[in-house]
Amino acid sequence: MRSDGWDARWAAAMAAVAVPDGAEVSVGVLDPVSGVGVRHGDRAFVTASVVKVGILVALLLEAQDAGRALTGEERSYAAAMIEHSDNGAASALWRSIGRSAGLDAAHARLGLTATEGGDGPGGG
Repeated sequence: MRSDGWDARWAAAMAAVAVPDGAEVSVGVLDPVSGVGVRHGDRAFVTASVVKVGILVALLLEAQDAGRALTGEERSYAAAMIEHSDNGAASALWRSIGRSAGLDAAHARLGLTATEGGDGPGGG
């Protein structure tokens, strides 16, 4: 246990989470300033629809780097993807960001070192 109390607070927080029988949980938290991090579990899981946030971030970073606003089509796809969890829109934007390479580049810029885009049509 670290002397800063993180381990005890983390253990108490995880003990308060109701996990149904047979379910598995892996989660981690990292303070990027101090470098202090804690985790529970060590499994990797497919992200499902949460990857849509990463796709949107990659799209926005790409547009920002190019000094441009999103196109009308990009805005339409992004809105459908985020507001309605539209998988077709997510797949279209997935292709436009360069699939897993584009997502991984955005993750790296954000400091996500253990998050990878998959091979599927929407990054999952």
